[in-house]
Amino acid sequence: MASHRLAPALLLGLDWEPFCSIALVENDLLTDRAPSDARPSAGFAHSELVSAAKLGAPLLHRVRFQDVDAAGIVFYPRLFEYFHDAFVVFLRAGGHSLERALAARAWAAPIGWAEAHFLLPLRFGDEIETAVVRVDLEGAVLRLGFRTTLAGKPAAVGTTQAVFVDLATFQRAEPPLDLAAFFTQAAGEAAAR
Repeated sequence: MASHRLAPALLLGLDWEPFCSIALVENDLLTDRAPSDARPSAGFAHSELVSAAKLGAPLLHRVRFQDVDAAGIVFYPRLFEYFHDAFVVFLRAGGHSLERALAARAWAAPIGWAEAHFLLPLRFGDEIETAVVRVDLEGAVLRLGFRTTLAGKPAAVGTTQAVFVDLATFQRAEPPLDLAAFFTQAAGEAAAR
């Protein structure tokens, strides 16, 4: 039986404090381990995400009215939407269309694990930029690191971990070779910076 959890996590050993707690979402269907309360070590170092250079084209957008909660700041699940939208822009800039891949049932990589950390409050109307800043592909597992900035300052960081699957069986599968090459090249560019 799969477990779907939302649990708080802690920032430890960092020089800065986030203004808001961290959300951890996990789907044990896409992991090799038994369901447990143990936190996977999938995330990139937060300090690395804060300082890393952008990879590819960033997503430039504004915080919409429907993105904020009653406190007037971005409601935490919206960060995952921003990250996903930045991933789609990143793919498109690299010559890969998620829309075409899904329509052709060429590949899919559902999220198995994700975390997001607020560093600054984001409010309705803020002009922000969200970018992929780290990539790691190991077999069928793709980790992506993201950063959202406000006026050039890091406002949020996060990591997603997706697993490529065969859409007929929903079992793990290697990504298409051209897509794997794209992610490997991006990982190399990130390491070289």
